[in-house]
Amino acid sequence: MIGRGRVLGLLFGALIGVGCSGNSPVLSDEAPQGVEGRVWLGPQCPVQTSDGSCPDAPYSAVLDLQTAGGAHVTRLRSDTEGRFRAGLRPGRYRMVPRNGDPFPHASPVDFTVEADRWLEIEILFDTGIR
Repeated sequence: MIGRGRVLGLLFGALIGVGCSGNSPVLSDEAPQGVEGRVWLGPQCPVQTSDGSCPDAPYSAVLDLQTAGGAHVTRLRSDTEGRFRAGLRPGRYRMVPRNGDPFPHASPVDFTVEADRWLEIEILFDTGIR
């Protein structure tokens, strides 16, 4: 039988090993590649006009970043200007916006990060205003 202290020590060691494996797709914001973009909330007015007097607004949202296979990578939050940025290893990913019930609502965005390139994406949350 393994004692409680030994079990905790083994679990802690396993977590340290996972954290230091170097296989995480997340890199620093100064990485040579990754994803960045803006999150918008719209429409803002019940009647849209062609003069652009009621533009979509920047939106601070929670975004779950996953691998293309659906594994959790990290969680991001766009700032008050709707901006987000994450350095990533090259590969295929999916950004899954955290939706309201039922609004605001945004669809997931699939994207590919290429070496030495920053990909810019936009996410539009629908307010449900019609």
